[in-house]
Amino acid sequence: MKTSSKKSLPSFGPCFSDKELKTGKPKRRRISEAQAYFQDFGLTMLHNALPRDLVVELKRAYFEHYGGLSEDELRGMGSRVGHERWMLSLPFQAPFDRPDLYAPKLVYPLIQRLLGDDFVLQSYSAVTAFPGAEHQHVHRDHELLYPEDEPASFSAPAYAVTVAIPLIDLDETCGGTSVWPKTHAGSLSLMTRMKKPVPVRPQMGSVYVMDYRLLHGGEPNAGHVPRPILYLVYARPWFKDACNFNAHPPLRAGDSAFEDVPQPLRHLFVHDPAGSLSMGSAADDDLDCNEV
Repeated sequence: MKTSSKKSLPSFGPCFSDKELKTGKPKRRRISEAQAYFQDFGLTMLHNALPRDLVVELKRAYFEHYGGLSEDELRGMGSRVGHERWMLSLPFQAPFDRPDLYAPKLVYPLIQRLLGDDFVLQSYSAVTAFPGAEHQHVHRDHELLYPEDEPASFSAPAYAVTVAIPLIDLDETCGGTSVWPKTHAGSLSLMTRMKKPVPVRPQMGSVYVMDYRLLHGGEPNAGHVPRPILYLVYARPWFKDACNFNAHPPLRAGDSAFEDVPQPLRHLFVHDPAGSLSMGSAADDDLDCNEV
């Protein structure tokens, strides 16, 4: 498969070849192209980045375990993030504990370039827009690092990125994510000068990577089935999300959950003072600081 070096919407990024997908070895120019898109737009697509059979397995498990939850059960596992839209912290158990999911070989090198070698997995969740869900509010996933100094906040290198993995094929009916390109590097006035957002609707096996500062919002779901998208947030080790996980943990895991994490990937998980692998815990108060 050939990719174009020209930055044209809405492709937003490279397409990995079937050989790259099979071997797990991306060509360096693919990662460079994805990095260039990300730095320019605040977003890059990675087409054909995951085996489709892996995503089918994740989809089956997600609907089996979480597809029929009541509103009370949804509230117990996560929080409402819009009309008919819920964010759930996922348990770190099969099949969601696979290294080829939380450290995909074709995605990992890009995250290294954006965040450095010692980046961590900040959170592991799924956002599901149920049938009838309306447009989500436009937001950034976190308040700016320096709310009192927007130029400093926008000029800083990326400190957190979201890797979004759709568990169904996204289209105009079920919707995807509306994004405002380049708003990771500018204030709200930039959004007001844009006529409309760009829809991001990849197929299963493709992912999109967003800067934590990028303005975006979920599209409506006019279909008849839920639209689950996994959200893996990676960050520089000093950054802690102070907005999204105060009512529930960023990932649900028991004491022995990380025993099988390969040694080279253990840096992804936050260490507590005792030295054991952990993902932190939830606080009592729920903040909503990502609206704009």
